[in-house]
Amino acid sequence: MFNFTYIILLILLQISPGKLSESHKNLEGVDNCLKCHAVAQKITNDKCLNCHTEIKNLISNEKGYHYFVKDENCANCHKEHFGRNFKLVNFDEKSFDHNLTKFKLEGAHAKLKCSSCHNQKFFKGEKYKNGTFLGLGTKCLDCHQDAHMGQLSQNCLECHTFEKWDLALKTFNHDKARFKLTGLHKNVNCYSCHPKSKSGNVLFTVFKNLIFSSCSNCHNDFHKGKFGECEKCHSTTGWQNLKIKFDHNLTDYKLDGMHNLLKCEKCHNKVKKIKNESDYISNFKIRHKLCLDCHTDYHGGVFMKRKSKGDCSDCHNTSGFALITFTTTRHNLETRFKLTDSHLTIPCFKCHRINNTQNFYWINLLCQSCHIDNHGNQFANDKGETYCERCHKTTKWDDLKFNHNETKFKLDGKHNQVPCNKCHYEKLTVNNFQFVKYVNTPLECESCHKDIHLGQFASNNSYTDCSRCHTPEGWKELKFNHNTDSKFKLTGAHEKLECQKCHKIENSPVGNFTRYKPLPINCEGCHAG
Repeated sequence: MFNFTYIILLILLQISPGKLSESHKNLEGVDNCLKCHAVAQKITNDKCLNCHTEIKNLISNEKGYHYFVKDENCANCHKEHFGRNFKLVNFDEKSFDHNLTKFKLEGAHAKLKCSSCHNQKFFKGEKYKNGTFLGLGTKCLDCHQDAHMGQLSQNCLECHTFEKWDLALKTFNHDKARFKLTGLHKNVNCYSCHPKSKSGNVLFTVFKNLIFSSCSNCHNDFHKGKFGECEKCHSTTGWQNLKIKFDHNLTDYKLDGMHNLLKCEKCHNKVKKIKNESDYISNFKIRHKLCLDCHTDYHGGVFMKRKSKGDCSDCHNTSGFALITFTTTRHNLETRFKLTDSHLTIPCFKCHRINNTQNFYWINLLCQSCHIDNHGNQFANDKGETYCERCHKTTKWDDLKFNHNETKFKLDGKHNQVPCNKCHYEKLTVNNFQFVKYVNTPLECESCHKDIHLGQFASNNSYTDCSRCHTPEGWKELKFNHNTDSKFKLTGAHEKLECQKCHKIENSPVGNFTRYKPLPINCEGCHAG
């Protein structure tokens, strides 16, 4: 007796429309009909999905094109029994709506050929071969190589877009990272912080395990850790934008006085146009051992021979150049010229300025280096040097220490009471300047006094030596001794006679005078008979 099912299959076999396609040829034969056909029914989707489990899984996961046509009969699209060469999958790639696969083609994906992605090299599993559109994953890394070598998220779309990979540099939000970009960090090229590395033959950019706990991890700390972490003073808006007033006293050079009022760039200006961090650093590597490292030597190197090598700090301080620390005591101890009396009250520039030029080095210390010689060089020595201090004091010019007795003419008696200009009245003219003549003043009495004796006592050189009879105590104070100083000795009654008895007043063309000589010295010269 024949089995009923077998009979049905035999009938179907008799009415089979033709051979199966190449893909289903293994199902040829009466024994395999029920693998696709239900008894007395057409092909059902369940039968198809029993074999095509990959499609069944996609439908179950609500993915792929077949999920959207799951209610359609498979046989409506995939015909069979049309021979070995019949194509089971036949649709227009250009008109196919890829959005039905739940993988929307966007950006660069929309410009690709189907075969660029639906390619065996991207298929998952060995059973997929070229010609099928299945076997592709929808994750970026299913087709693309992970350029970040597993450092970042597997979801490339967190940073990249479908338009172009490099757009990630603009769309990536660095605030999602552990290091927030602020200030000038926003303008830094990514590769400045994220270096390239190599794994085997693959070159990739390092994004993870970067050390950024301190600014010095990337930036060179030219303070050598002396001031602690950079962010204590600096901000990411720029090195020069300090968050706090920098305490310069923490450096090797303490600021005091006028230095506290200066702007930083007044000293730190080695590089005018700062282009990079190196330029900025070089602005702080400046010499500061000497004042002259920053300041111009106003004195033109005049003090270079001093122990201080001419440094300003030897005489000035930071309170201002006008406040000079070179005291009178130092002037007297350290220079060749001692300041005394009136010199103590004179401002420095009165002596140390010649023709509006500072002068601190003197070849000689003669008074006329500063003062005009009111005597017209009368007292200059053979070298043309005049030493005013021989006669004058530094209290004032009128305070003389001149001793007239050291000259050829000693002052005695009444001469001590006579003003200088009574004797020194003659004027000299030198270079249009008039001076009182002191040197080579005549020493003879008659150069100042009138010879009332009209030359009666003149010597052979025509000068009268008044001192033979008179003293400086006064004209009437005579030291003349008639017995020893004349040819006529007064004896007897002559001693009692008044001078006028013998020395009569006579007339002359120049005036009256007393006759002293010549007089007769015999008796009859005065006595008649």
